[in-house]
Parts: sequence; C-alpha cells; structure tokens
Amino acid sequence: MHYPTASLKPHKEQSLLGGHLWIFSGALQQPPRWIEAGGLVDVKSATGQFVARGYYNPQTDIAIRLLTHDVEEAIDSEFLRRRVHSAMELRQVLIRSRPMPIG
Repeated sequence: MHYPTASLKPHKEQSLLGGHLWIFSGALQQPPRWIEAGGLVDVKSATGQFVARGYYNPQTDIAIRLLTHDVEEAIDSEFLRRRVHSAMELRQVLIRSRPMPIG
C-alpha cells in the first residue's frame, strides 16, 4: 500500500532511528497540508530514505505519531489486532510479576 509522504529536515531522523515515537512539526521540511488530520503518512529522511510510518495531526506540535519503522508493514485491522494482543500479553506478564502486597 502507498501512503503520502512527509520529509524531514536534514539529520532529524536520528532520534527516530534511536526509538523516539513522534515527530514535532518543526522537524518537517514543510507541513504536509495535503494530508488530512489522522491520515497515515510515510516519513522520509531529507535524502528520501524511508524512516517510519505514522499518523498526522496538523493541530498539535507533535505532528506525526509513529506506528512502525517497517516499510512493509501495512496499517490495517490485522496490524491493530497484533498490537492489542501484544499489549494484553505484556500486561499479563507485568501483573504476574508484581509483588504481593503485605498486610
């Protein structure tokens, strides 16, 4: 599936490659006015390399919240099912590892 793209200013991809999960509007070369709020967007470095995919919000300083760094991963119902399942499994692990209260 093809998504519209938003390009970063030079060297702004470094924090994303290090695990940062959002992009501030000031890191974009220009605001992607052609993308509707909540629309999915591919984020590319200043040199045109794919960096991540996320959803766009023109009404906040955090312009793009990332969903994946995998260019092959579609954002669809299966993606959401996997993410919710993974979150539930993590919570179960955390609940089991919590110490029992004394008293």
